[in-house]
Amino acid sequence: MPVAELLDIDREYREKSISGQLPKISPAKLNPENVAWLPILHTERGGRHYTALFSNTARAHELNTTQDWVVIFRDDAQSHGSWTVITSQFGKLQGSRIVRGREDECREYYNAQRIFHQPVAGQSPYPEIPSMWEDGHGRVTPN
Repeated sequence: MPVAELLDIDREYREKSISGQLPKISPAKLNPENVAWLPILHTERGGRHYTALFSNTARAHELNTTQDWVVIFRDDAQSHGSWTVITSQFGKLQGSRIVRGREDECREYYNAQRIFHQPVAGQSPYPEIPSMWEDGHGRVTPN
């Protein structure tokens, strides 16, 4: 599956989880109080069905990442698979959401998403800092 699709599912899951829009299930493992705490998302992309939920593994509990690691399952008639999306702790992607084991593809994805400023004649190349370009500042004027 394309990294962009998996990261979009991760984004949808995390946004809906934070806003309380998802039903919660009570995981059978690592849940001694039998509390329904685990939000679950069922979604589709291009006819492909996915289920997403936070990781409820012993390792996720040990590292306190049960609200960070998102496991995505593809479970439709055409194919099956699973991927884990995490927040990178190292390297150039530190702080970015990545699909574990597909770091190079994630780096390419994020590089392609960057918006580069395109110069436009008569406009600041960085419109978010307009003050330095007002009243003729930064322009060559005859002496």
